[in-house]
Amino acid sequence: MRNSRAVYRLGRDNQRITNRPIAVKMPADPMYGVREEIAGTMLKVLIVEDTATFRLIVRRQLNALGINSVTTAVDGEEALALLQHEPDFDVILCDWHMAPMDGFAFCASVQKVPYLRGRNIPVIFMTGDTKLADPEKRRRALGPAHSLGISDILIKPFTVNDLRNVLARCAGYIPY
Repeated sequence: MRNSRAVYRLGRDNQRITNRPIAVKMPADPMYGVREEIAGTMLKVLIVEDTATFRLIVRRQLNALGINSVTTAVDGEEALALLQHEPDFDVILCDWHMAPMDGFAFCASVQKVPYLRGRNIPVIFMTGDTKLADPEKRRRALGPAHSLGISDILIKPFTVNDLRNVLARCAGYIPY
């Protein structure tokens, strides 16, 4: 991968949050002049979703974006257990309404884990609540949620492009 360059997720002060690159940008192809990007192959995503069908749909959408390192959990409690053994996720996609631990309780619990406190892992809520499709209502819902590490909200059902855009905003990941 001569002349390639790695892209890292940066924090607020432009410091690397992780030493693992989230994308590798390749130089332009001399024959076609097209810039090839192997994006997402190193991005690690945790899906926290209680519906098996939707876990599969989101995994396939991530795979379509080139993100293959995907781990799933059926609820917040299982996700916390996964984070204790494997805390190096780059993004968490979390259902808002789950039992026994909903998305807010999960995010509050993540904030209490000492070794995760400084990581600032972006959490993207997924919800079927169509009232939040209105940008003003979404902004009001996200207001107090930002202190818990919640970066954005995806309204179900969402498209691959919706997912791509949210990942670009929240994780600094721009897939091909």
